[in-house]
Amino acid sequence: MALGSVSTFFAELRQQGLVREEQNGRVLDTEGLLARWVQEYGQALRPQRYRWATPPGIRWRQLPMVTGAYWSGEPAARLLLQEKRSSPTSFTLYSPCLPDWGLIPDPVTGLVIILAPPFLLHKIASTSGLASPLLVYTDLLLSGRDVDQGLAQQIRNRYLAHLL
Repeated sequence: MALGSVSTFFAELRQQGLVREEQNGRVLDTEGLLARWVQEYGQALRPQRYRWATPPGIRWRQLPMVTGAYWSGEPAARLLLQEKRSSPTSFTLYSPCLPDWGLIPDPVTGLVIILAPPFLLHKIASTSGLASPLLVYTDLLLSGRDVDQGLAQQIRNRYLAHLL
């Protein structure tokens, strides 16, 4: 990123009230920045989604993972929160290709959402096959499902609170 781009970026943030200059440096509105991140990711950055339905009787924890794939949304939240007894009702997966799970295309009501991994996801994903807590939080909020909103709040409290 060029130096001029950085100053332009901060000027835009100042104009939006997300950063202000004080005598001892810049002060960020971290709550506002987080809300802006979720909004912009959902509108401009999130890769195209493909919805699928699962065949009956699938056991999600036993599915073979594709190299470079990362759980996000509800499955990642359940794992991050160590909810071993709860089984997700929807699935979000960032994957470079379609896993061989016998999925059935269902663009309207499919509960398996597969997204192309964002640029450099491998740099911010955990080594355990999970997207970063920030991305998990974002995907949960963008789902619009009530159960995901509650999980998002738990992820925020446990993993993002120190940033805010």
